[in-house]
Amino acid sequence: MSTLPPGLFSFFVERLRKGREYDYLQERMKNDGSEASPSKAVVSELQDLRAELRESASSYAARLDAEIERVRQAVEAAGGNSSGAKIRDLRDMLTLLRHRQLKPDKGRRKDLKKIESVVDDLTMLIENW
Repeated sequence: MSTLPPGLFSFFVERLRKGREYDYLQERMKNDGSEASPSKAVVSELQDLRAELRESASSYAARLDAEIERVRQAVEAAGGNSSGAKIRDLRDMLTLLRHRQLKPDKGRRKDLKKIESVVDDLTMLIENW
């Protein structure tokens, strides 16, 4: 476990105290009565963090899902009457989609980045249609 160099911790504490965030945190601790028990405050903050995680993950998934739906609609709209350039783009899309290597059961951020990368590439391909 790494430790902070001497004086660095106090530097960060002073910077925090000068900011508005410190005032907000102090006021919050006074209001919820947790100043006597830091463990209760930590538990409360952890619960808030879990809720924020769920909300962020849900928003992220919804955004990617909307992009995928937009690509799907564009591909359906192109239909069978596609120019040579669109057919090449569709083949490139198929290659991108078939060669993704994901392990979603592991729940890694790396897989989310790969999905986002594929979606970005697909979106870029349909932009010029």
